[in-house]
Amino acid sequence: MVSAVKPPFVFVHGGWHNSGIWQFVVPALELQGHFARTLDLPGAGKYVQPPQSYLRRPLQMEMFAREYSLSANITQQQRTSAVVSLIEDVVEQTGQKVILVAHSLGGLTASAVTESIPEHLLIVVYLTGFMLPPGMTAL
Repeated sequence: MVSAVKPPFVFVHGGWHNSGIWQFVVPALELQGHFARTLDLPGAGKYVQPPQSYLRRPLQMEMFAREYSLSANITQQQRTSAVVSLIEDVVEQTGQKVILVAHSLGGLTASAVTESIPEHLLIVVYLTGFMLPPGMTAL
């Protein structure tokens, strides 16, 4: 277990982003003595699976428009489970509740995580994040 005096952070990126958006925030917090972690949500960052037609050059728009996206099957439950798992790891490593920070569409995941494991959270920060009423989808 890491001995941390300051509360740990977990950061969730928004749609069409990845964990790289926190590349300057995490080191700054770590310099201040915080434990901070990020992740690429399922279907994003290192887990993205672009359509094959997207990688072809020149881009063939007709083919790209018709090709099925492998990311289309990613569910909110998968994103929620990924963040819950990371938070549980951070809580185990630090022995402390987590500050969860979510940007943009990541706010939907933050809300679902908060409903799943409120006992592991110190506070939830919505950084221009979606904060929808229960049952309402982003679409």
